[in-house]
Amino acid sequence: TLTSFEIKIVTNGRWTQVESETIRKRMNSQLGSIDLQINEVSEIARNQNGKFQAVISHLKRAEK
Repeated sequence: TLTSFEIKIVTNGRWTQVESETIRKRMNSQLGSIDLQINEVSEIARNQNGKFQAVISHLKRAEK
């Protein structure tokens, strides 16, 4: 749904809860009350062209 989001972050090992809360507050200020998961990952996958895909939507066309 449009109320569930995941953010994947590659960090330098100094990521803090304060930074997670800043992202959470900013997302909520723009989108209202949402379900937000912030996950620290070792790398962000690239697409077949070697670029990062900033947004990946799993919604069917009729849901958008």
